[in-house]
Amino acid sequence: MTGTQNTFTLTDEPKGNLAFKLFWFDDNSHFDHLQRHNYFSLIWIKEGSGILKSDFSEYGFEAGRMLAFSLYQPFMLSAKEPIKGVAIQFHPDFFCILKHHKEVSCSGILFDNIYRPLM
Repeated sequence: MTGTQNTFTLTDEPKGNLAFKLFWFDDNSHFDHLQRHNYFSLIWIKEGSGILKSDFSEYGFEAGRMLAFSLYQPFMLSAKEPIKGVAIQFHPDFFCILKHHKEVSCSGILFDNIYRPLM
């Protein structure tokens, strides 16, 4: 695990790809250009507002919003006011989401279905 003051990153050592990244941002420089990643992105806007461009549409956003993007989903943020927040980015292999979709769904092993009798 490598880290700086505002960024913590785990990499998949054999492949060298991003596994998990957590970082705090104080401006829009991370998102002011088109993004299209092979990992999921969660962005919590703590301060500021702007326009989200995603999937050929535009949406307004403001402080207190959580933005979520799937694999290869294109997005870009244009700030109206300076934005600050937290971002989490993770590859599907980090949680084995795609390989074990049935097991990690809400009625699977990780999040057990409360209505299913235990055996």
